[in-house]
Amino acid sequence: MKIITHPGRAHRDEALAVGLILAEKKPTSAQVFRRNPTPADLADPDVWVVDVGEQHHPELHNFDHHQFPADHPPTCAMTLVAEYFGLSEALAGLAWYDAVAILDSKGPAALAKHFEVPKLHPGMISPFETTPLRILEEFSGDTPVPTFFCRILRTVAEDHIEWARTVHTHLTELKGCSQVLRVKGLPTLVHLANAHPAASEIMRDEWMEAHDEVIGMSISYDDPDRGPGWSLYRFDNHPAVDFTVLHGRADMEFVHVGGFIGKTKERLPLPQILELAELAVSPLEENH
Repeated sequence: MKIITHPGRAHRDEALAVGLILAEKKPTSAQVFRRNPTPADLADPDVWVVDVGEQHHPELHNFDHHQFPADHPPTCAMTLVAEYFGLSEALAGLAWYDAVAILDSKGPAALAKHFEVPKLHPGMISPFETTPLRILEEFSGDTPVPTFFCRILRTVAEDHIEWARTVHTHLTELKGCSQVLRVKGLPTLVHLANAHPAASEIMRDEWMEAHDEVIGMSISYDDPDRGPGWSLYRFDNHPAVDFTVLHGRADMEFVHVGGFIGKTKERLPLPQILELAELAVSPLEENH
Protein backbone atom coordinates (compact mmCIF):
# COMPACT_ATOMS: atom_id res chain seq x y z
CA MET A 1 0.00 0.00 0.00
CA LYS A 2 1.13 3.53 -0.81
CA ILE A 3 -0.15 6.59 1.04
CA ILE A 4 0.78 10.20 0.29
CA THR A 5 0.15 13.15 2.59
CA HIS A 6 1.48 16.70 2.58
CA PRO A 7 5.02 17.74 3.53
CA GLY A 8 5.88 20.46 6.02
CA ARG A 9 4.20 20.81 9.38
CA ALA A 10 2.37 17.69 10.54
CA HIS A 11 -1.12 17.85 12.01
CA ARG A 12 -3.27 15.45 13.97
CA ASP A 13 -5.84 15.46 11.15
CA GLU A 14 -3.71 13.71 8.50
CA ALA A 15 -1.88 11.60 11.09
CA LEU A 16 -5.21 10.21 12.28
CA ALA A 17 -6.44 9.80 8.69
CA VAL A 18 -3.37 7.75 7.77
CA GLY A 19 -3.82 5.71 10.93
CA LEU A 20 -7.45 4.97 10.07
CA ILE A 21 -6.47 3.76 6.61
CA LEU A 22 -3.81 1.45 8.00
CA ALA A 23 -6.12 0.20 10.74
CA GLU A 24 -9.01 -0.60 8.41
CA LYS A 25 -7.06 -1.92 5.40
CA LYS A 26 -4.50 -3.82 7.50
CA PRO A 27 -1.90 -4.02 4.71
CA THR A 28 0.95 -6.50 5.01
CA SER A 29 3.26 -3.65 3.99
CA ALA A 30 2.77 0.06 3.52
CA GLN A 31 4.77 3.10 2.51
CA VAL A 32 3.75 6.56 3.67
CA PHE A 33 5.28 9.53 1.85
CA ARG A 34 5.06 13.19 2.86
CA ARG A 35 5.17 15.06 -0.45
CA ASN A 36 2.85 16.64 -2.97
CA PRO A 37 1.07 14.14 -5.20
CA THR A 38 1.62 13.94 -8.95
CA PRO A 39 -1.29 13.81 -11.41
CA ALA A 40 -0.52 10.11 -11.78
CA ASP A 41 -0.85 9.63 -8.01
CA LEU A 42 -4.25 11.31 -7.99
CA ALA A 43 -5.47 9.17 -10.88
CA ASP A 44 -4.26 5.88 -9.37
CA PRO A 45 -6.74 4.24 -6.94
CA ASP A 46 -3.89 2.15 -5.55
CA VAL A 47 -2.34 5.35 -4.18
CA TRP A 48 -4.14 6.91 -1.22
CA VAL A 49 -3.77 10.71 -1.23
CA VAL A 50 -4.60 12.31 2.12
CA ASP A 51 -5.02 15.99 3.07
CA VAL A 52 -3.34 17.23 -0.09
CA GLY A 53 -4.18 17.42 -3.81
CA GLU A 54 -7.38 19.50 -3.52
CA GLN A 55 -9.54 16.57 -4.58
CA HIS A 56 -12.14 14.52 -2.76
CA HIS A 57 -12.74 11.45 -4.88
CA PRO A 58 -13.24 8.47 -2.56
CA GLU A 59 -13.41 6.07 -5.52
CA LEU A 60 -9.83 7.11 -6.35
CA HIS A 61 -8.84 7.24 -2.67
CA ASN A 62 -8.27 10.99 -2.76
CA PHE A 63 -9.23 12.63 0.55
CA ASP A 64 -8.55 16.37 0.66
CA HIS A 65 -10.82 19.11 2.01
CA HIS A 66 -8.91 22.30 1.24
CA GLN A 67 -10.95 22.93 -1.91
CA PHE A 68 -14.23 23.13 0.04
CA PRO A 69 -15.82 26.61 0.41
CA ALA A 70 -15.35 28.60 3.62
CA ASP A 71 -18.94 28.00 4.72
CA HIS A 72 -18.65 24.21 4.36
CA PRO A 73 -19.42 22.29 7.58
CA PRO A 74 -16.28 21.41 9.61
CA THR A 75 -14.51 18.73 7.59
CA CYS A 76 -10.97 17.44 7.46
CA ALA A 77 -9.07 14.55 5.92
CA MET A 78 -9.72 12.44 9.01
CA THR A 79 -13.51 12.85 8.78
CA LEU A 80 -13.46 12.14 5.04
CA VAL A 81 -11.55 8.90 5.59
CA ALA A 82 -13.78 7.96 8.53
CA GLU A 83 -16.85 8.52 6.35
CA TYR A 84 -15.36 6.32 3.62
CA PHE A 85 -14.92 3.43 6.06
CA GLY A 86 -18.32 3.90 7.69
CA LEU A 87 -16.76 4.98 10.99
CA SER A 88 -18.24 8.46 11.28
CA GLU A 89 -21.20 7.60 13.49
CA ALA A 90 -19.14 5.60 15.95
CA LEU A 91 -16.20 8.03 16.11
CA ALA A 92 -18.52 11.02 16.49
CA GLY A 93 -19.23 9.75 19.99
CA LEU A 94 -15.63 10.50 21.00
CA ALA A 95 -15.04 13.98 22.40
CA TRP A 96 -12.03 14.76 20.21
CA TYR A 97 -13.56 13.79 16.85
CA ASP A 98 -15.52 16.98 16.10
CA ALA A 99 -12.79 19.08 17.71
CA VAL A 100 -10.19 17.83 15.23
CA ALA A 101 -12.42 18.76 12.29
CA ILE A 102 -13.21 22.21 13.67
CA LEU A 103 -9.60 23.04 14.50
CA ASP A 104 -8.22 21.86 11.17
CA SER A 105 -10.85 23.40 8.91
CA LYS A 106 -12.00 26.48 10.83
CA GLY A 107 -9.08 27.34 13.11
CA PRO A 108 -8.42 27.72 16.85
CA ALA A 109 -10.84 30.63 17.32
CA ALA A 110 -13.73 28.49 16.04
CA LEU A 111 -12.70 25.63 18.31
CA ALA A 112 -12.51 27.96 21.31
CA LYS A 113 -16.04 29.12 20.50
CA HIS A 114 -17.14 25.48 20.25
CA PHE A 115 -15.78 24.80 23.74
CA GLU A 116 -17.19 28.12 24.99
CA VAL A 117 -13.80 29.36 26.17
CA PRO A 118 -12.19 32.70 25.27
CA LYS A 119 -8.99 31.19 23.92
CA LEU A 120 -7.22 27.89 23.35
CA HIS A 121 -3.83 27.62 25.01
CA PRO A 122 -0.98 25.46 23.64
CA GLY A 123 -0.75 23.72 27.02
CA MET A 124 -4.16 22.17 26.41
CA ILE A 125 -2.61 19.82 23.83
CA SER A 126 -1.44 16.45 25.14
CA PRO A 127 2.35 16.25 25.60
CA PHE A 128 2.19 12.84 23.95
CA GLU A 129 0.88 14.37 20.72
CA THR A 130 3.28 17.20 19.97
CA THR A 131 6.45 15.08 19.96
CA PRO A 132 5.22 12.36 17.53
CA LEU A 133 3.95 15.03 15.14
CA ARG A 134 7.30 16.81 15.26
CA ILE A 135 9.07 13.51 14.51
CA LEU A 136 6.71 12.94 11.59
CA GLU A 137 7.80 16.27 10.12
CA GLU A 138 11.37 14.97 9.77
CA PHE A 139 10.36 12.77 6.84
CA SER A 140 9.53 14.21 3.44
CA GLY A 141 10.06 13.77 -0.27
CA ASP A 142 11.06 10.28 -1.38
CA THR A 143 12.03 9.20 2.14
CA PRO A 144 9.12 7.16 3.48
CA VAL A 145 7.90 7.41 7.04
CA PRO A 146 9.60 4.57 8.99
CA THR A 147 7.66 1.37 9.45
CA PHE A 148 7.74 1.64 13.23
CA PHE A 149 6.07 5.06 13.07
CA CYS A 150 3.38 3.75 10.70
CA ARG A 151 2.75 1.03 13.26
CA ILE A 152 2.23 3.69 15.94
CA LEU A 153 -0.29 5.54 13.75
CA ARG A 154 -2.11 2.28 13.04
CA THR A 155 -2.18 1.22 16.70
CA VAL A 156 -3.53 4.59 17.84
CA ALA A 157 -6.31 4.38 15.24
CA GLU A 158 -7.13 0.76 16.08
CA ASP A 159 -7.43 1.64 19.77
CA HIS A 160 -9.82 4.52 19.12
CA ILE A 161 -11.86 2.54 16.59
CA GLU A 162 -12.30 -0.31 19.06
CA TRP A 163 -13.32 2.07 21.84
CA ALA A 164 -15.70 3.99 19.56
CA ARG A 165 -17.39 0.82 18.37
CA THR A 166 -17.71 -0.42 21.96
CA VAL A 167 -19.34 2.83 23.06
CA HIS A 168 -21.62 2.81 20.01
CA THR A 169 -22.71 -0.77 20.74
CA HIS A 170 -23.46 0.05 24.38
CA LEU A 171 -25.28 3.22 23.35
CA THR A 172 -27.52 1.28 20.98
CA GLU A 173 -28.28 -1.29 23.68
CA LEU A 174 -28.95 1.30 26.38
CA LYS A 175 -31.31 3.32 24.19
CA GLY A 176 -33.50 0.23 23.97
CA CYS A 177 -33.89 -0.13 27.75
CA SER A 178 -33.63 3.37 29.19
CA GLN A 179 -35.88 6.30 29.96
CA VAL A 180 -35.79 9.63 31.74
CA LEU A 181 -38.04 9.70 34.80
CA ARG A 182 -38.55 12.46 37.35
CA VAL A 183 -37.56 11.90 40.96
CA LYS A 184 -39.01 14.75 43.04
CA GLY A 185 -39.08 16.68 39.78
CA LEU A 186 -35.42 15.99 39.00
CA PRO A 187 -34.85 14.42 35.55
CA THR A 188 -33.19 11.06 36.19
CA LEU A 189 -31.71 8.71 33.58
CA VAL A 190 -32.85 5.16 34.34
CA HIS A 191 -31.13 2.23 32.65
CA LEU A 192 -32.71 -1.20 33.01
CA ALA A 193 -29.25 -2.60 32.29
CA ASN A 194 -25.64 -2.11 33.27
CA ALA A 195 -24.65 1.45 32.41
CA HIS A 196 -21.62 2.17 30.26
CA PRO A 197 -20.24 5.51 31.54
CA ALA A 198 -19.39 7.00 28.13
CA ALA A 199 -22.63 5.84 26.50
CA SER A 200 -24.67 7.06 29.46
CA GLU A 201 -23.04 10.49 29.22
CA ILE A 202 -23.90 10.69 25.52
CA MET A 203 -27.54 9.84 26.24
CA ARG A 204 -27.61 12.44 28.99
CA ASP A 205 -26.14 15.14 26.76
CA GLU A 206 -28.56 14.36 23.93
CA TRP A 207 -31.59 14.52 26.22
CA MET A 208 -30.49 17.74 27.91
CA GLU A 209 -29.84 19.43 24.58
CA ALA A 210 -33.30 18.48 23.36
CA HIS A 211 -35.13 19.45 26.57
CA ASP A 212 -33.04 22.31 27.94
CA GLU A 213 -33.03 20.70 31.39
CA VAL A 214 -30.36 19.06 33.50
CA ILE A 215 -30.36 15.34 34.30
CA GLY A 216 -29.07 15.18 37.85
CA MET A 217 -28.50 11.47 38.38
CA SER A 218 -28.68 8.02 36.87
CA ILE A 219 -30.02 4.72 38.16
CA SER A 220 -28.78 1.51 36.57
CA TYR A 221 -28.00 -2.11 37.30
CA ASP A 222 -24.78 -2.46 39.21
CA ASP A 223 -21.74 -4.07 37.61
CA PRO A 224 -22.22 -7.85 37.96
CA ASP A 225 -18.69 -8.11 39.36
CA ARG A 226 -19.59 -5.62 42.10
CA GLY A 227 -22.98 -6.93 43.14
CA PRO A 228 -26.57 -7.82 42.13
CA GLY A 229 -28.14 -4.50 43.10
CA TRP A 230 -28.69 -1.04 41.66
CA SER A 231 -26.12 1.70 41.17
CA LEU A 232 -27.09 5.31 41.79
CA TYR A 233 -24.81 8.00 40.38
CA ARG A 234 -24.85 11.80 40.73
CA PHE A 235 -23.90 13.77 37.61
CA ASP A 236 -21.59 16.79 37.91
CA ASN A 237 -22.12 17.22 41.66
CA HIS A 238 -25.72 18.24 41.13
CA PRO A 239 -26.68 20.26 44.22
CA ALA A 240 -30.01 18.50 44.69
CA VAL A 241 -28.50 15.01 45.04
CA ASP A 242 -26.67 13.59 48.07
CA PHE A 243 -26.60 9.84 48.59
CA THR A 244 -24.98 10.12 52.02
CA VAL A 245 -28.49 10.29 53.48
CA LEU A 246 -28.79 6.60 52.53
CA HIS A 247 -25.75 5.57 54.56
CA GLY A 248 -26.50 2.94 57.19
CA ARG A 249 -29.71 1.67 55.63
CA ALA A 250 -30.14 -2.11 55.60
CA ASP A 251 -30.84 -2.13 51.84
CA MET A 252 -27.61 -0.26 50.97
CA GLU A 253 -24.39 -2.10 50.16
CA PHE A 254 -22.22 1.00 49.75
CA VAL A 255 -22.46 4.78 49.89
CA HIS A 256 -19.46 6.93 48.97
CA VAL A 257 -18.56 9.53 51.57
CA GLY A 258 -18.62 12.12 48.78
CA GLY A 259 -22.29 11.42 48.24
CA PHE A 260 -22.06 10.83 44.50
CA ILE A 261 -22.44 7.03 44.41
CA GLY A 262 -24.75 4.62 46.15
CA LYS A 263 -25.24 0.88 45.64
CA THR A 264 -28.02 -1.35 46.88
CA LYS A 265 -27.58 -4.93 48.07
CA GLU A 266 -30.35 -6.35 45.89
CA ARG A 267 -32.14 -5.54 42.64
CA LEU A 268 -35.19 -3.87 44.18
CA PRO A 269 -38.33 -3.44 42.05
CA LEU A 270 -38.22 -0.23 40.05
CA PRO A 271 -40.85 1.60 42.15
CA GLN A 272 -38.83 0.85 45.29
CA ILE A 273 -35.52 2.06 43.90
CA LEU A 274 -37.21 5.27 42.75
CA GLU A 275 -38.62 5.77 46.25
CA LEU A 276 -35.15 5.19 47.68
CA ALA A 277 -33.64 7.70 45.26
CA GLU A 278 -36.22 10.27 46.36
CA LEU A 279 -34.69 10.26 49.83
CA ALA A 280 -31.43 11.54 48.34
CA VAL A 281 -33.04 14.38 46.37
CA SER A 282 -33.86 17.71 47.95
CA PRO A 283 -36.62 19.82 46.38
CA LEU A 284 -35.39 21.64 43.32
CA GLU A 285 -36.65 25.02 44.45
CA GLU A 286 -34.19 24.89 47.37
CA ASN A 287 -31.32 24.87 44.90
CA HIS A 288 -32.15 27.96 42.86
